[in-house]
Amino acid sequence: MTRLLAAAVTVFAISGPVLASDLPTAKGPPVYDPPPALFTWSGAYAGVNVGYGWGLATGGLLPDYPNLFGLPTAVAGGYVPSTLGVTPRGVLGGGEIGYNYQIGPAVLGVETDFQGSGIRNSNAIAFSGIGGFAPSNATASDQVNWFGTARVRAGYLPLNNVLVYGTGGLAYGNVQESTSLVGVPATSGSWSGAASATRIGWTVGAGVEWKLTNAISVKAEYLHIDLGSSTVRGLLTAGAFPGTFLDYRFHNVDDIARVGVNYSFDMMAPIVAKY
Repeated sequence: MTRLLAAAVTVFAISGPVLASDLPTAKGPPVYDPPPALFTWSGAYAGVNVGYGWGLATGGLLPDYPNLFGLPTAVAGGYVPSTLGVTPRGVLGGGEIGYNYQIGPAVLGVETDFQGSGIRNSNAIAFSGIGGFAPSNATASDQVNWFGTARVRAGYLPLNNVLVYGTGGLAYGNVQESTSLVGVPATSGSWSGAASATRIGWTVGAGVEWKLTNAISVKAEYLHIDLGSSTVRGLLTAGAFPGTFLDYRFHNVDDIARVGVNYSFDMMAPIVAKY
């Protein structure tokens, strides 16, 4: 019995490690690399932009001769050609601030911007003279010194870092205008006038914005701006027709194309995909 017991212990001591090596090894849960974070559009942002604007300040000269013939303006003014358009254009630049709120693939927001502007031009037309009036040279000039907008934005995310949007709202700006008419020869009459005012109008547009990171995005945008109409009155400065004047009716419409860079303050954490 002693010999059998010793043999059994020896066999167990030899075979134990061999059997243990064949047993399955316990493993923990599988380890995955963390999923990439998706871009988020919710939060406040600020940025800068630069662009180019071109427009059309349409209008017409409407002379009035109340002391010459005693005729109503509409009748007396009908004797002189009136079309004189101006096409202002130039560079612009400024900054914007805004806030976005993302709902799935939709993004809603508000934005306001302020721009310094070099949009300006003038136009001159020589009138040959009709209805017994002497020939004359007419000039009109128009410039937008600065403007701003306050708009809503509504867009869609075809990709989680690309936003395509439409926008619209209030526009305002400082417009400086002048007009003159000089008879040929100048002794026959010379009229001139100027005005500068801050106008209020409206704007609509569209754009695309691309997030390079959650904090930095670049955008390209188009805006159509209408700052409404105004009248500049040119008074007689020299000539033989005292008490006469002319009105020039300006209507300012401008188109803006610009690019910009925005910085997002990441008020909400990035959205993480779930497995």
